[in-house]
Amino acid sequence: MTTAGVIEFLLWLLIAASVIAILTSRLRLPYTVFLVLGGFAIDLFRGPLLRLLGEGGVPSWFTPEIVFILFLPALVFEAGLNIHVRLLRQNLVPILSLAIVGVIVATLITGLAIA
Repeated sequence: MTTAGVIEFLLWLLIAASVIAILTSRLRLPYTVFLVLGGFAIDLFRGPLLRLLGEGGVPSWFTPEIVFILFLPALVFEAGLNIHVRLLRQNLVPILSLAIVGVIVATLITGLAIA
């Protein structure tokens, strides 16, 4: 993919994030929830989007590792800035319970799948 194609791809991602930001402000729902829904929508309409992007499609450098390194920290940081500490403290026990149980279950499933 050419440099112009990469820039165009990143601009489309920026446009999608901007549209999602506008929707979240109007519907008063968390930004991260709409980003997840937007990701599902992009995946659902991947075929037409690839045709829209042209011959190269999704660039080869756009891997899951890049998503985790580049986008996930920004989402976690934004969520940390906008969290309501009082609500977090009120719901700390259920949150920690689900997080701990979820990590243990995910670890067991992954371990069983590998073994």
